[in-house]
Amino acid sequence: MTDEELSELPKYPWMESRIPAIGALAAFVPGASKPESVITDSERRIGPSRWFPVEDGHRLLIPYEGGEYESARFSIEPRA
Repeated sequence: MTDEELSELPKYPWMESRIPAIGALAAFVPGASKPESVITDSERRIGPSRWFPVEDGHRLLIPYEGGEYESARFSIEPRA
């Protein structure tokens, strides 16, 4: 995006997303290893996940709306 395009942005009306931000179970998965069974089991049980590349591995986010989870392996990231 050019500087001119960026300078135009404040002229437009903005609204918060219609899709509500929900919490997510977050974990770091080292790049050289196969994901642990607790991660694959959680993905299978809870649903789709997002993998973001970070240094030495991936940051994993699994949408979370309550219920049991492995607190030793995951943290809850609000509005992820």
